[in-house]
Parts: sequence; structure tokens; C-alpha cells
Amino acid sequence: MNRRSAILRLLPGLLALVVLAAPLAACDLPAEPTAAAVPDRTTPAYRAGVVCLNDQRTSSPYPLYVVPETTTLKIDTLWDPYDHGDGGAHDDGKYTWVIRAGISPLDAYGMPSGRGFFPIEEMAAFFNVRGNRNDQNEAVARAVGGYPSNAFLACSDKPHLFINAAFLKSGRRVAINLEPTVHTPAWAQPAMLYPYSEFPSRQFQADPALDRVLPDPTAPRPRRTVMEGAYKHEVTLQPGSVGIYMGDTSIGIEEVDPRQYRAYLHETTPNVTVTGIPRDPTVDGPHYTVEFPTPTAGASAFVKTKVDCPSVGYYVREVYWCWTEKVETWISSGSLWLTPPGNTYSYTPQVSYRKCSVRINVTCYKPGGGPGSIDYLVTDTRPPLTAKMVLNGANLVCGAAIPDTDFAFTFVDTHPFGDVPFEVGPYREPPVYTQDPSRVLRNFRVFYSYPEFEEGKTTPPLRAQDLARHDPLGPLSFAPPNGRQAGEFIGTYYTPKWVWKEAEVLNPTYRTRQLTLNGSSVLGGLEWNITGKLRFNALAPRYLATKGPDADLSRQAYSAHGHQYPAPGCTSADEVKRLLKMFAVVSDSVGHRSAFYDELVGMVGTTDDAQARSFEEFLTRPNGSPVRTEFSKVPDITDAIRASTGQTMVGNEYPWQRYFNYEVKDGTGGSTAPALSRPEIQVLVFDTRNNRYHLFGDRDPARRDYQFTTYSASSWSDQFKLFYNDPAGGADLMDASPKPAFVAQNTSRFLFYIRAWDNLNTFTRPHQGIRTVKCTIEDFAARPAELEAAVARCDGTKSYDYADLLANPVVWQFREANCDARGNPLDGKNCAVRITATDFAGNTQEMVIKFYLIPDGTAESTIRTLEERHRRTE
Repeated sequence: MNRRSAILRLLPGLLALVVLAAPLAACDLPAEPTAAAVPDRTTPAYRAGVVCLNDQRTSSPYPLYVVPETTTLKIDTLWDPYDHGDGGAHDDGKYTWVIRAGISPLDAYGMPSGRGFFPIEEMAAFFNVRGNRNDQNEAVARAVGGYPSNAFLACSDKPHLFINAAFLKSGRRVAINLEPTVHTPAWAQPAMLYPYSEFPSRQFQADPALDRVLPDPTAPRPRRTVMEGAYKHEVTLQPGSVGIYMGDTSIGIEEVDPRQYRAYLHETTPNVTVTGIPRDPTVDGPHYTVEFPTPTAGASAFVKTKVDCPSVGYYVREVYWCWTEKVETWISSGSLWLTPPGNTYSYTPQVSYRKCSVRINVTCYKPGGGPGSIDYLVTDTRPPLTAKMVLNGANLVCGAAIPDTDFAFTFVDTHPFGDVPFEVGPYREPPVYTQDPSRVLRNFRVFYSYPEFEEGKTTPPLRAQDLARHDPLGPLSFAPPNGRQAGEFIGTYYTPKWVWKEAEVLNPTYRTRQLTLNGSSVLGGLEWNITGKLRFNALAPRYLATKGPDADLSRQAYSAHGHQYPAPGCTSADEVKRLLKMFAVVSDSVGHRSAFYDELVGMVGTTDDAQARSFEEFLTRPNGSPVRTEFSKVPDITDAIRASTGQTMVGNEYPWQRYFNYEVKDGTGGSTAPALSRPEIQVLVFDTRNNRYHLFGDRDPARRDYQFTTYSASSWSDQFKLFYNDPAGGADLMDASPKPAFVAQNTSRFLFYIRAWDNLNTFTRPHQGIRTVKCTIEDFAARPAELEAAVARCDGTKSYDYADLLANPVVWQFREANCDARGNPLDGKNCAVRITATDFAGNTQEMVIKFYLIPDGTAESTIRTLEERHRRTE
């Protein structure tokens, strides 16, 4: 048999064994030696929320693992014959071949798109010969019909072409390691044309670079002069002598070292933290613990991991590259070379031939140059971390409408891409993951709390002489009559009942800013700034103000009849200001709600004072300190939050936000101040002639419009009126005339119990927020000195003394009639009582009660004997 043709048939046969599907041999990888970094599904961290979407998608070769924020995963490097996510066509036939080999995928790592993963070590197993003593050489011999032994094949082509023709197969590469000091016994002479020292000790691919290293029969024959003492050797390559010598050839499987399969971060959004896996394949594999602390949903790219895959294949040993060198040896004479022509002597050189060789370790492998990638999507799982609210509205005036207020609300989220619309799909389960920036504005809600006042009555009812000794009260009303019971009154308490209401957010807009971790370039979160206006649709709380012109009053908190004013638990000047409280909540673009979101929504409009107050006190912290919520410190954006929002944080706590507290001022407009800023007056008039109490004052103290009655001559038609008994001896003209008035008989004697209170420190002793009360009596028939003497204790020059004016009421008797017998007023004969109250802000309120006195002798006003007045008061 021609030796060359035999080898040409033989060597492709050597490689042909790798594609044998018969049980004789299985010596080729059914897929490229690629690997993927895949999470272990059996770990608690994975089971806690990681989802591989490709397990649900209808069609996609790319594994996409959705990882909750701050998750740490155990990731292993595994053989991936399907080349997941390499961007090219996938060869299902290769994968099917792998399955037929009888090695099952690893259950712990799943089968995205129906294609699983295998241990790295299993790649070499697919080179093992199946059957017939597991003898690789024997299997090769049977496959090719003979086995070469100590055979030489001459080469007339370029070395790399000749080696490729012998060993190369489509999809494979051939690597050559040169061992110049090891040679076959048949070609064992030292080389002179190619000294061993000139053979580089490195691996060469079977490509043109190899032709510059191995003797090349197609290149011009080199000639080299070698000096050995007195000998000169001229060495050339012998034509037709170059080739491959197959000694006692052996075939083996390359050892697979899993540590050489090194996962690395191939692609990710810039500056997003992913720790535990290198960005370059320099760290030994194949196991990693990888942290995903920062969400990437909405970023321009997923987190992609690839694996640096070394080549895998089989090797052929005892293969030598051989050649013959022609050596012409010249001997010197004296100090001159005797080389013709050039001397007079002629010698025939001695010619010899050297058979030289170097061992070439041939490795046939499939490269892993195009490994697939595994994608990770990190989702947002935590609510916003911290916030602050800034309002630009003016301070409120008690009783006035709360004006629309500009606001700026800032909160920090751990998601640096939360302002980018994003959706993952389609797949069947779980539901589609989406983030929608407009959700932030839709779910931004602002709540405010303040005390609504519930009217309560004193029990038991009070008599007139009890009023001075009792706690300060609001308006009085008559107790229901009970037999011959003396005239009694019900005093009004205002109990502060805290309520939570929701403000209307007008025209909200937002802007965002990415925060870096500790000032570095690594992104850690997103700052949202929401701006707009707030509309409260409410009036500032009535009867209470937290600030007035008097320094002592503006800092005063007090208790009265079992309640604290102006707010529960006030113990300092700052706390007194907590009369109207603001608190805002929001959810992020994924829908995760901030602290207290659900609680506040549930509190809106509550009438359960205990529940409302409990929640109000729960949110309140001493001295206005921030409400705090515990969150993990990863990513550590503490410094970024502090720099952004001005919050002060301690340890692992991220405060949600501080209360924003409005001050409610007492109006300072004198008689033009808002109604609730002016004092309120009530006068209890006792008619001693008829033993009747007449009550002038606010008719409905519990009404919810928070408007004071305007005590003017034209507004008394709607005022409270009530006689203790049948008003036979007198008439109240409040309903019959636009003027507050009282009809009585002349010479009637009246007691005036004067009461006044203000919105500031309403129920405190001694002043009830009132600086002075002035009483003026107008009686055309009296001398000025008499009038002044009657009101000396309340002439407006002294501090208001609540107890004194109730224990020692002003007394006056109108002597002459100012009406005719038919009740027509007489010109120029005025009778009235004028009450003017002034608060500490200088606001005044005036009440005028006109008296229409009918002359004695008229049928309507004649008083009969006292014995006939069986129900006179005691």
C-alpha cells in the first residue's frame, strides 16, 4: 500500500470516529464547550422570590432570571450545550444527542426553554468510548480498518495544511504543542538546520503561523552554515523528506478542570452594583456568591453573565514532525577555509544525512469562543426610604379658609431606573412585571389632621350662681324644665376630636435625579421631587390658635375639663404649634407603598377619636423628630439621602419624613378680622320683675361652618331665644324685629351675666383669651354718673374677670318707658346694653341689646301679685 495514501485515509479516519453514532465510539462533543453561570434553585434565597421567566414564556431561548432587590444567590458554572442566549441559531440536534447519551440535566438548575444544564465534568464524558473494553485505540483501529504503527507520511504541502487535512474536522480546531527535545528513535539525530533552541515552547494553532516554525517543504530550501571547531557544515533541507511519523500512537481525553471555566460580568447597565462576580474572567470558578443589591428593571440592558470556556477535545500522542537534513562538511587547512573557488586546493566535502524530529502533541478540540449568556433582571421590592415635605403657604388664620398651598415633596427610592416605563412579558406565570412612572403621581396622597370640636353638655345642669365656680364653658343653653325646678342651664364643652382628612393635589409634576453611592459613580437610587398645589377644602380649626401677639399666650398649652388644648400631649412651645399636621405618602413606580400608606388611607374621615388620637400620637415623635422605618442598609445610600434631603439618619434607619406643622394665627384685623378671630359674647339677662332668664348669644354653637354670629343690629333674626316659662310678662322681639331687643315693663330691674371667650386659650382661667370686656348701659332717663357707677367693674380698663362678672352681675333698672302704650318707640329715648369684648390680638366683638319699655298700666304688662307667680325662680 502506498504509504502516503494509507495515511491520508487513516488520519481522517482517526477523526471520523468522533462522529460515530454506533455504540463503538462517541468521541466528539455534541455541542460546543460552552458554559453558563446559573443560580441554584434549591437555595432559600432563590425560592424566596427568584423567577426564571423562560420557564413560562411560550418561545424564547434566553433564560431571564427575575431577582428581587438585595438578593444574594449561589451561582454555579455549568456546561450549557444549548448555548443559551448566544444570539445565534440553536442546534437542537446537538442537544438531543446529548440527551441520548444518557446523561440527564441537573434538576437544581432548571430547564429554561426546555434545555437544561450539566456539570462541567460531564463534557469529557462524551469523548469516552462506549463499549468494547473502553479501549480508545482499539475502537479507532476497528473504525478505520487498521492501525498505523511506526509509519511515516511524507508531506509536500504547507505544514498547517497537511496537519489540518489529517486531523481537522468541521467545527474543530487543531492545536500543536511542540516538544523539540523529544523525538522518535527513527529520527533521533540532533537538528542542525533547525536548532532546538529556536523552537518556541508554546502552543500553535494549525494555521499559517505554524509554517514559520516547522520545516516547510514548500518554502525555498534554507541553507545554514554551522561552525564546529575546524569544521564547517553547510546544512540544507532534503527534498521530499518532510512529513509525519506515527509512532506507538495513543489517543486520550483532555482533562476538564472546572476551575478554568470562569464566569464574569459580560454586560450590565453602567454603574449599577452587582457584587461577587468579576467583570473579567480572572477568578477561579466555578462557584460564586453573587449579590444583586440595586434594581436594574428599566435600565438599557439586563445583567448578563458569560463564562470563559477553555477548549475541550481529545489528544493524539506519539506524533512527530520529521525531516531530513543534508549536511556538507568542510575541513579547514590552517587558518583559512579551503572553499573552492578561492584557493589553490580542492577538496570534495563529506556529505551526510540527518533524520531529525520534534514531537508534536496534537490536540483536536472544539473551541468555546462563543459562550452563551444568562440574563438577570433585578426588580424593585422596597418602598421609598425617606422623604421630606416643604410647603410654601402662609400661616393660617383661625376661622379662615386654608388657602391653596404650593408644596415640594421629595422621596428617595432604591431603584435608580424607577422613572423608566418597563414591562417584562409575555409569559404565563407569574403576572407581568411592570413599572409605570405615572403611578407615582396617581398614588401620591397628602393627609392633614386637626381637632374638630364636639359639643358636650355639663351634667348636672348649672344654676346661675354655679357658673362663676365652674370651669370656663362655651355657650349656655337652658336645661329642660322639670316641674318647679329653678332656672338651670347647660354649659357647653368643646372636646377636641382629632380627624384625618385628605388634601386635594392639584397639577402634580415630578422630576428625578439619580443618586450615587457615597459620592462615587455607582448608582444607588433615585430621588423623586413632586411639586404642585394642595387644596384643603377646610377652614383652620375654630376656637384654637397656636400663635398670638402675646408671647405667653403663643407658647401656652393647658388643660380644661379633662382635655388638653390646643393639642394632645403638648408640653413645649414647639408642640403647641402642632395644631394642623401634614403627612404625605406615596408608592413608587412599581406600586410599593411607603410607610403608613394604608393606615393613613384608612384613617381618613374617621370619627373614632380614640383611634384617630392613637394614630396621631403614634406618628408624633418628641420635638418633631422624624418618623422612622427600618430597612436594610444595602445599597448604602445613606450619604446620598442625607445630602439630597437634609435628613439626619442614625445606623440602619431611614426616616420616612418629618411632620409638617402649621401655625394657626389669631386674626389681627380688629373688627374686620375673620369671624373666628373675634371674641364671642353671650349675655344671660335675668328679669327680676317676671323672674325670667333671657339668653342672648350664639344659637348653634355646634354648627360646622365655624362662623361666628355677627353681633350687629341687623343680624339677630336667627339668634337663640328661649324663655324659661311662658313669656306672659314680657316679649322677646328677636324674631319680630331685625334688632336684638327685649320688651319689658318700665321700672323693671335686670341682672346681666356677661360671658366672653376667644379662639386663643378659649377655656383657660382667668381670661379665656379675652383681654377686656366693656359694658355700657344706655338709658335716656339716667344720669351719666349713675351709668358709670353701674359698670365700673367692666368699663374696659381692667382685665377681664370671668368669675367676677358671673358672681356679681351688672345690675340696672330702667326707670321710664321709651315706648307708648301701643309699643311704638319714642324718638330720642334710647335704652340698651352694649357689650364690647377685646382679645389679646386687638380684635373686638360687640353685642347690643335694645330694651323697649312699655308704660305701667297697659293690659299686657300689668303684673299681678307675686303670690300668683307660682313658678318664680328662687
